[in-house]
Amino acid sequence: MITGSLKRLTRSLSSFLIGMWNVEGAHAGTQFDKIYLGGGGAYYFEEVVCQALQGCQIVTVPDPEHASICGYAELAASLDEDRWEEGY
Repeated sequence: MITGSLKRLTRSLSSFLIGMWNVEGAHAGTQFDKIYLGGGGAYYFEEVVCQALQGCQIVTVPDPEHASICGYAELAASLDEDRWEEGY
């Protein structure tokens, strides 16, 4: 059941990536040198992203399942103290 769901999702993801980052006369994604892949889905979708975007280097970040929360923590830590007081 899960395998079937992942296959359906990967087909949709592949179509989306190719359609979104299509470059006429070249592989999709060639406008990028590198694309960094993060998030919990990186483990499941790294292969399909690499196949869909053959024109660029796909880099899966270390511990991709923690990438989002680490990014938000870094963003929060970088905010000025005034921003915290304003409720942002």
